[in-house]
Amino acid sequence: MTRSKKPMPANESAKPRDNDLSAVDKSARAVTAQPPSGSGEHDGSGSGIYLSAREAIELLDIKPQTLYAYVTRGWVRAVGQPGSRQKRYLRDDIEKLRARSQARAGHGPTAAGALRWGEPVIASSITEITPDGPRYRGILATDMVRRECAYEATANLLWSGVWDETASYWPRRLPGAAFEKSVNRYMRHAADGIIHSKFATIVQVLSEDQGGNPEILLGSSTVAGCQIIHTLAGAFGLLCRGGFVAGDDAEPVAHIVLRALGREADDAVINAVNAALVLAADHELALPTFAARAVASTGAPLNACVLTGLVSFDGPLTGIVGRGLEEFAMESRSQADLRRKIETACRQGRQLVGFNHPLYPTGDPRALQLMDLVKALPVMPAPAHALLETLEDVTRDGNLALGFPAGLLLLQMAFGLPPRTGGALFLLGRIAGLVAHVQEQRLAGFFMRPRAKYIA
Repeated sequence: MTRSKKPMPANESAKPRDNDLSAVDKSARAVTAQPPSGSGEHDGSGSGIYLSAREAIELLDIKPQTLYAYVTRGWVRAVGQPGSRQKRYLRDDIEKLRARSQARAGHGPTAAGALRWGEPVIASSITEITPDGPRYRGILATDMVRRECAYEATANLLWSGVWDETASYWPRRLPGAAFEKSVNRYMRHAADGIIHSKFATIVQVLSEDQGGNPEILLGSSTVAGCQIIHTLAGAFGLLCRGGFVAGDDAEPVAHIVLRALGREADDAVINAVNAALVLAADHELALPTFAARAVASTGAPLNACVLTGLVSFDGPLTGIVGRGLEEFAMESRSQADLRRKIETACRQGRQLVGFNHPLYPTGDPRALQLMDLVKALPVMPAPAHALLETLEDVTRDGNLALGFPAGLLLLQMAFGLPPRTGGALFLLGRIAGLVAHVQEQRLAGFFMRPRAKYIA
């Protein structure tokens, strides 16, 4: 889904003069809202996610007034810098335009831009990405959280298009005692490590326990999706060396998660876990979702598609694994040390998980909502308070835009949940979106097989 484009300038006289870079910045201020503190670049060079006007113009080989036109049409997003009147321009937007220009000139396939945060390549009615965050079938995810809607209601909406705000649980659909015994044995011997690979293994065991295709046994992909979510919620004991917990009838997913973690389920932590799941439920064609859709187009069973999506989170650029904020928070000796680590990583141009999502140059609304939820707590552990203040500082002074993984980490620490719980909630929540995209791809009825342009 695409966002509506901004209107073109009312008249040509509004354009800046040739080679007048300050005029480009002045015009950009007129058509681009000043973002809140928390947006910016990695460092002062062009190695980060933002470019100066001069760098953008040189990269695209255009005149300053052309850059202005791109900004007014919404093709290039511009953000302000604290303490400066100059604008910075999102590098991914510039790269997309460059790829499109090269395609028109015969230097590359038209799809090159689409594969770089570019033009839509698949029609979908599930999720729209907006400046206010993901909109699930017309309803903002952040609005669902404000209304304290259950994750189950969110998943039902993604799967069926029917919105029932009162839905708060699903009937229990877990397999028998043999499966629980197998999973408990695996959880006892699973070494500490990446949670997404463990979840993928459990999904595979769940499939094999039911003849390789639980959809046939259960009667529908929707029921099979509920079973996957219930099962992974009961496996959160992986994070605290606990055993598998089978959900009870009429028990919400957030309750199962907390019970598996051995955590008392008071209203505040239930709402927090549920909010994380709702906000993570889908994000359009994120790479793991695209991978799951590609596998679905081959006719593969649902569990195989979901497993593919889970293992696709293995790359550090997905926001789940890699040298991220959680490692910094655990290793830092003080709040000042944490801030120093973050700022050093940014100056070095390193990819830091937890900041600067290309679709949200002024900060991810999902992360900002989780931050507001934490701020409303009457009391929180000292490390969480230090992280909160650090995030506020670096997004205000360090020109960083807050990302969803940072918000999840803050929630995890504020409620005293085990390490890596934030990432695990991300994965569990995303199962709803993976199932929805598998269903939609099956209805589309085409085999996804792109072509490559051979270069001798």
